[in-house]
Order: sequence, then structure tokens, then C-alpha cells
Amino acid sequence: MDSVVLGIIGLIVSVMLALFGIVFRRMNEMDSRLREAPSREEVRELVQDKLAPIDVLQKEIKEDVKSINRKLDKLLDKG
Repeated sequence: MDSVVLGIIGLIVSVMLALFGIVFRRMNEMDSRLREAPSREEVRELVQDKLAPIDVLQKEIKEDVKSINRKLDKLLDKG
């Protein structure tokens, strides 16, 4: 009788340890995925790098609009 009870207890402990092992492994996988995610500063720098050409285009467009306005003013003043 005692050996049966010890066997059942051993089986329960083995199953519980296996479940804890699975949970521990999943937590480690999640931790490694979170560590691979970029930080806020890295994301901010990446966005700024990608937006730099757009900023240059906007400045060029503003300069072109100012130039066109000057030319229109000159034409309207003559007319």
C-alpha cells in the first residue's frame, strides 16, 4: 500500500515538474523575444532617418513656392 501511494505521489510530482518546465521554457522564449525588440530611442532614430528626405523635399517645395510668389508679384506689378 505504501509503495502504491509513493508511486502516485512520484507520478504527480513528475507531472508538476514537467508543467513547470514547460511554463519556464515559454517564459524564457517570451523574454528573449522582448529583448530583441528595439528600444524607443532606436525607433525614434529610425523614424527620423526615414523622414529626413521628406524634410528636404518640404524645404525645397517651400523655396520653390516663395520663388513663384516673387515672380508672380513682379509680373503683377508690371501689369
